Amino acid sequence: MAVKRQETPLVPQVIFLAAVFTAGAVIGSFFAANISQGAEQYIESYVSMGTGSLGAAKNTLYADIALLSLIFLSAFFRWGMLLISAAIGVKGFCLSATVTAFVRTFGMRGYLAALSVIFISGFLSVTFLLILSAQAMKQIGRRKSLRGSRRPVFPERVYFISAGICALAVMLSALLHVWTTPALSRTALELMR
Repeated sequence: MAVKRQETPLVPQVIFLAAVFTAGAVIGSFFAANISQGAEQYIESYVSMGTGSLGAAKNTLYADIALLSLIFLSAFFRWGMLLISAAIGVKGFCLSATVTAFVRTFGMRGYLAALSVIFISGFLSVTFLLILSAQAMKQIGRRKSLRGSRRPVFPERVYFISAGICALAVMLSALLHVWTTPALSRTALELMR
C-alpha cells in the first residue's frame, strides 16, 4: 500500500509575498510622489517608447525574464528566500512608481492611462511571478526540513512543471505587452491631452 504524501498549502507563502509586493508598491509610490523633477520626462519617454518602437515592452520582457530566472534559481540556494523577497518587492516598487509618476504628471487621467498601458501585462506577470515564488519558497522550506538526510535534496518535479508553466505565462504576458503597447500608448497619449 502506497503512502500518500501530505501536500502543504502555499497560502502562507502567498500571503507573505503579497505583503512584500505591497510594501514594495507603497515604497515605490512614495518614492515617485516625492521626486522633485523628472517624472514628466520619465513618463514622456515611457509612452513615446511605446508608440514609436517596442523599447518599453522589450524592457518589460527582459525585466520579467530576469526576475523569473532569479526566482527559479533561488530555490537552489540557502538564501533564496531573501532573493525571492527582493525580486517581488522590486516588481511592486517598479509598477507602483510608474503608476504614481503617471498620476503625478497627469492627474486622474494619468491613472487611467497607466492602467491602460500597464495593467494587462502587469497583472499577468505579477500573478505568475507570485505563484513561482511561492513554489520556490516551499522548495526551500522542504530542503531545510530534510537537511539531515544523507541524500541530496533537489526540488520536486512539480516545481519544475510549475516553473515551466509560469515561464510560458510570463513570456506570454510580455509578448502581449509587446503586442498591445503601441496601441495602448497611443490611447494613453490621447487620454492625457
